[in-house]
Amino acid sequence: MIRCFFFQVFASDGDASSPNNAVTYRIRSGARDKFSVDPDSGLVSVSPGASLDPDLPGGGTEYRLELAAVDGGIGTPARLSGTAEVVVTVIDINNKPPVFVSPTPGVGETVTVSEDANAGHFLTRLVARDPDVSSRLRYSVDFQASEAFNEDGRWVNKTCDNPTNIASMNLVVGCSKVFFFITLTAALAY
Repeated sequence: MIRCFFFQVFASDGDASSPNNAVTYRIRSGARDKFSVDPDSGLVSVSPGASLDPDLPGGGTEYRLELAAVDGGIGTPARLSGTAEVVVTVIDINNKPPVFVSPTPGVGETVTVSEDANAGHFLTRLVARDPDVSSRLRYSVDFQASEAFNEDGRWVNKTCDNPTNIASMNLVVGCSKVFFFITLTAALAY
């Protein structure tokens, strides 16, 4: 197993003799089973099997670890300790794809518009959600995967014209508008 140590704590003990001056390290609180410390070196790592993904249940973006350095004292007074607080901030990465919630995922949507619709006529609104924290979605139309049909239901050859002359997509809110008649059947969120 490979362990990734991402910081180290260090403490010293003023006692001149062993075992009183031997220092061991512990996490007293805040680890939530996500972090561990090597008792001898003070190297702090992510615990085996732990996930720091803030998008998952039990995830977070900040962990306050209370670390203790405990000496090897024997007798009276017994072992002495000192503590330090370390704040670990987790930065979310874009590691999950967006999912369409409208139209219904896996079903798709056929949008029909009258041939005499005015330019700027509203076609549809696509809604997608990204489970990543602070995500910003942008929408586009994949004209190569889209299909156009005439009023008789026959396929229209879209290679005869530039598809961007047919319809537009507001990249931020997912609204499409018609320039002239087309039925869009494919769209992407990224």
